[in-house]
Amino acid sequence: MKKTRRVEVRFSEKEYNELSVIADKGDTTVSDVVRRSATKVKTITLGAKRAQQESAREIAKIGNNLNQIARWVNTHKSNADAITILTHLREIDKSIKRLYDAD
Repeated sequence: MKKTRRVEVRFSEKEYNELSVIADKGDTTVSDVVRRSATKVKTITLGAKRAQQESAREIAKIGNNLNQIARWVNTHKSNADAITILTHLREIDKSIKRLYDAD
């Protein structure tokens, strides 16, 4: 594909040298390295960022609850119904996986 559009970007000597090393290792040009890198950038909207932050908070809450359950089980080993607890822990694990799959 013919390249007809031009974008000017300024780099420090150090940054340019780092790009040159990458280009040399890949047997390509600095322009190609910058072009390929720029097309792989993932942008995120403010709404999506807030949603990710909220998911992270919810997952942290789940982690805290799991720690409390583990502490309780370790304290009350003789009284704990292990099968019931494991069943609940599996359900929590499934919920966490669904949260990750939703992202």
